[in-house]
Amino acid sequence: MVPRIFLEPPNGEAERTFTVCLPGGEKRQFAIKVSQPRSLEKLAGEIATEFHLADPFDVEQLLQDRLDSEAADAADLLPTVNGKLPERVDPDLVGAMAWRPFPVDQLPVEVKTFVCYMSHAIGVDESAAALLSLVVCAGAIGASRKLELDPEWTVPSLLWGAVVGRQSSKKSPILQKCLEPLEAIEGELPDDKRLIVDDITIQELAPKLDENPSGILAYKDELLNWFVSLDAYNHRSDGYWNQIYNALTLRYNRRGGPPESRSIRVPNACVSIAGGIQPSTLAEVMEPKYQHSGLASRWLFVMPPKRWRKYSRSGKSASGTAGFKRVIRDLCNLRPDFETEAAEWSPDGDDLDQAEDTPSRVQLPPPTLLYLTDEAGQLWEDHVNKVERELYESDGDDDLLEGIRGKLIGTAGRLALVLQLADEPTANEVSARWLQVGIDLAEWFYQEARRVWALVRSEPQARYGTLLNWLSVKGAVTARDVSRGLRMYRGPGGSERAEVDLRELVRAGLATSERRSTGGMPAEAFKPIAATKV
Repeated sequence: MVPRIFLEPPNGEAERTFTVCLPGGEKRQFAIKVSQPRSLEKLAGEIATEFHLADPFDVEQLLQDRLDSEAADAADLLPTVNGKLPERVDPDLVGAMAWRPFPVDQLPVEVKTFVCYMSHAIGVDESAAALLSLVVCAGAIGASRKLELDPEWTVPSLLWGAVVGRQSSKKSPILQKCLEPLEAIEGELPDDKRLIVDDITIQELAPKLDENPSGILAYKDELLNWFVSLDAYNHRSDGYWNQIYNALTLRYNRRGGPPESRSIRVPNACVSIAGGIQPSTLAEVMEPKYQHSGLASRWLFVMPPKRWRKYSRSGKSASGTAGFKRVIRDLCNLRPDFETEAAEWSPDGDDLDQAEDTPSRVQLPPPTLLYLTDEAGQLWEDHVNKVERELYESDGDDDLLEGIRGKLIGTAGRLALVLQLADEPTANEVSARWLQVGIDLAEWFYQEARRVWALVRSEPQARYGTLLNWLSVKGAVTARDVSRGLRMYRGPGGSERAEVDLRELVRAGLATSERRSTGGMPAEAFKPIAATKV
């Protein structure tokens, strides 16, 4: 039988106190003068005699580990003779891994109704439905609208969003349900018109954009294929995608085909992307080269913790989706080639440049600009200055997260544009209300990005992050509950390892513990401290 040993905080330079207890409940404190070379051996013998233990050497090794470890200044637990002391929790990093519920109440009412209905009907977290719904709204608007943040800064209605989750996390069902309104509208269009594509290699997408210049929504159930396509055909295509993300002019030269169709030029190339990806896959494909090129920082990710929801056939009605379908149709009708014949528009003045070198397709007018109200303009100025100061004062130890933080400045404007039009499709201004929501959502996505990247990059602290997320779903649990519920704690010694990590979360101020009665011996229950809401 091996004792459990707690090392009390330092009681002076020359003396340390150990609290030793056995599973039966026996407990006693022992003091030791650490300056005496043979104190540990004597103390181990004393403890072994007191508790009738067979081998004092095991106890001595436990005591030595406690004193030699960097963790020797805190009260924590070593449950096995050969066990290793837990790595110390980084409260800031692990705290960033804590799940924060998506602020769904801030969405436009029809979008919120759809998100809440679909998340309940399918059994996914609201964050997954919310992100994909916003991407679909952005895709429906396409190249018809832009938001002018200042005379030299405009942002398009364009979002890239991915749900990160394992195979059983229902990424595909919620994606398909969010796409249904757009697919229904596409079914009413001529065969050569496209709103949605699923082949998103740049080689296939460029011609489709040429034929559908008002914008396309690209989707993939598994975005691994998109990342693989970036290096397809022996050349890098991430440069093209960086142009598309900013809705710039896409210039692409096709290989093969009729000479007149080889050169493609699409002004305001607008492609929103929606899809799903597994955590391990994301870590593998998001190579440093994509981080350095800025491609990685352009994505919005959600990775909600796994949860169980009881299935029921009742409570499902078309009324839960009708409002969202109307929103998508209204947004599609903003496109000039939906309401009028595009050929009726003829370029003049500053628009002449857009019409050059594209004789093979009908030209569209440039995007209609929305402007910030005076109140929204002041809010935007304050927001940009706040984030820029944060970036200036940061220590610069994580280029990826700094890149995400910087890109999300503009993303707040993109979100505000989509939210404003989803609420009022005929709007010609973005109000302070929807700009503030866009800023709030951008902040939520930044915190979620910190969490996702910390977990998928397999940082040493990721184990604690996984445990903390599990606690946020389960509430108060015991070490035994953890060993039964989380795979990484299953097997021999699982409860002891779980208790070690739970105590580390308590020590770091990320969880609390209390004794509770379970009908037999009192057990120690742990629960997370509520994450700060964005």
